[in-house]
Amino acid sequence: MIRIRRRKPALDDKRIISLIKNQLYTLTLKAFPDLKFDDKQVKKRLKDGVTFVVVKRPGPAKGFITFVVKDGVLYLDMLAVHPSLQGKGWGTKLMRRAENYGIRRGCKYSTLYVDELNVRAQTLYKRLGYQEYRFEDTIKCYLYFKELPAKKKRS
Repeated sequence: MIRIRRRKPALDDKRIISLIKNQLYTLTLKAFPDLKFDDKQVKKRLKDGVTFVVVKRPGPAKGFITFVVKDGVLYLDMLAVHPSLQGKGWGTKLMRRAENYGIRRGCKYSTLYVDELNVRAQTLYKRLGYQEYRFEDTIKCYLYFKELPAKKKRS
């Protein structure tokens, strides 16, 4: 059974860091070949944000999304899914989970950066309603944003 749950650092961080190195960092290296991977910075980003993971019981995390909610904005930080689960909707499910989290906390907008070379992720974000806002040449990333629906009132 595959499900999504909140991150448990002791169980998940080793696999999350592996996913970052193999799925995200490899793209960053194409634009910045001299950039060194910084485990401490990644761990700080995970600690400072909220992270949901895709898990297949029993077993390690097969995907994750991490984000921060601040001043009515959902800032999506990192998303990666293991190749064995790519193309099966888990990236979309993680995005929806993060957006719903933000909506429940009153976020009106969602924003994220995506590497210039990560065409697959760009396609996903556009399909989910994100719009390209601008290209940040210094970091070789596109900034995307999306207006989120208002929080549903309970009747």
